[in-house]
Amino acid sequence: MQKLIWIQIASTKSGGMAYGKHVREVLSSYVDVKLRTIRPSVPFRYLKPIRWFFQLWRMQDTADMWIKDDVFSLIVPWEEKGRRIALIHHIDWSVFSLLVRPILFMLERICDRNLKKSDAIV
Repeated sequence: MQKLIWIQIASTKSGGMAYGKHVREVLSSYVDVKLRTIRPSVPFRYLKPIRWFFQLWRMQDTADMWIKDDVFSLIVPWEEKGRRIALIHHIDWSVFSLLVRPILFMLERICDRNLKKSDAIV
């Protein structure tokens, strides 16, 4: 059976997380689905993306397919092996402070570059 690693950043419960759970349940009938949840444990909320980045960067595993379902997870380059699927619900920086938005727009450009390396974008 093929192995699928689903990378998810646990920040808040949203419609996207419920959708992802349903998709994983359906996919588990066809492939071995492994959920890798990135959980930030920092006291200052603006440090969460930095913590996410380092947790994603250190993640080591092999799989036939990879799904990243968050814009922040797409900032880290794709693994070299396996099919790469990007699952984007929406990109909206309006919920962030005006002070960090310029950094987020720069990170979005990196995300765009990594999206081009995806085998599929949903």
